[in-house]
Amino acid sequence: MNARLLGWSAAALFSLSACSGLTGEARTDHTNCMQGSYGSCISLGDRYQDGDGVERDVDRAAKLYLRTCRH
Repeated sequence: MNARLLGWSAAALFSLSACSGLTGEARTDHTNCMQGSYGSCISLGDRYQDGDGVERDVDRAAKLYLRTCRH
């Protein structure tokens, strides 16, 4: 299986699991991040790091920050 397809599959799974329960600006950041807006990925990472509109999750924040570094 090609690496690009694996990356997309992982992003899709992250997208499905992460989006449930998000509202307002956090949902918008999530949607835009999954569509390739790295600024939105950073913003969403900040939200997870601080617990701003989402349940605090520093591991998820780190994954979002790393996502921006890979591109």
